[in-house]
This record gives sequence, structure tokens and C-alpha cells, in this order.
Amino acid sequence: LLNDFAGYNLAPGESIASEKALIGTFKDPHNGLERWADTCATVQNVKVTKAPPVGWLSWYGYWTKIKEQEILEAADAINNKFKNFGFEYIQIDYGYNKKDIPGEWFEENDKFPNGLKWLNKEINSKGFKMGIWSSPFLVAENSTIAMEHPEALIQDKDGKPFSSGTWYWEP
Repeated sequence: LLNDFAGYNLAPGESIASEKALIGTFKDPHNGLERWADTCATVQNVKVTKAPPVGWLSWYGYWTKIKEQEILEAADAINNKFKNFGFEYIQIDYGYNKKDIPGEWFEENDKFPNGLKWLNKEINSKGFKMGIWSSPFLVAENSTIAMEHPEALIQDKDGKPFSSGTWYWEP
């Protein structure tokens, strides 16, 4: 008599190892989900915060047109009007980078004349931590990394960099 284990036949006396499995029964599914999440966090040694991080993100208000001064004005507005809401982060989204093409994440454009290091110090002085958006898996065919290291990109069946479509960010 053989036992079918996901396509692998186990003969009597044989064994197979798997990853850890959490099994439990709960009358209340919400309680069960909470216990499962807590157990997973304990097993994986995950630090669970009491509340999610709170911050301001430039993208939805400015898209790619964000400027250094607008970042500082947003930080001041948060401090003046929303001090008790727990804001911790100011995140600068796409629009700070020099060539304004995906894949160029390391140089600021002229809308950030003092540079990101300076801006980070300013944001810190206002009581926030600065975040920078980047997308390391999203690069344009005319980006430096694509031109200098095409072998680093996913390739199509012909060995050429795979294109997932056209970059377009008009709101």
C-alpha cells in the first residue's frame, strides 16, 4: 500500500520532511488569524510594531514634479497642523533623480539643488526621517545600468533585455 504525498509515493516505513506547519482550531476565525500571525512572528523572530509607521509621501500630491522646497514646506505643514498624528517619515518619491528615467536612482536633478544629503539633514532637523523611493527592478532601456550591464536584466527568448511596456507617468 502506497501513500501519495503531493506526487511522491511513500512506501510503508518511509518518511518525508517538510517545512514547519502550524495547525490549530478556533471557534472565532479572527482570533485564530491573530494567533496564527503571532505564532508566525515568534517562530520567524519578526519584530511586530504596535502601530504602522506614519509618514508623508510626495508622489500623490506632486508626481514627478516634486521640488526640494515643497518637501520642506510639507514637513513644516505637518509639524504645524498635524503634530499629534505621529508622523515619523517624509518620503521623496520618483521625481528627484537626475535623468528622470527609471533606473537612475543615484543623482539628484536640478529641482534638488542642495542634494539629498543636505535635504536629509534638514528633514531630520524638523523631527522626521527621510525616505527615498527607488525601484531596483524597474529600469529603462536608456538607463545607465541597462546600457552598461545589459546582462543584469531579464532577457527574452532571443537574449535581449525583456521589455514590460512603456514608461508613462502623466497623472
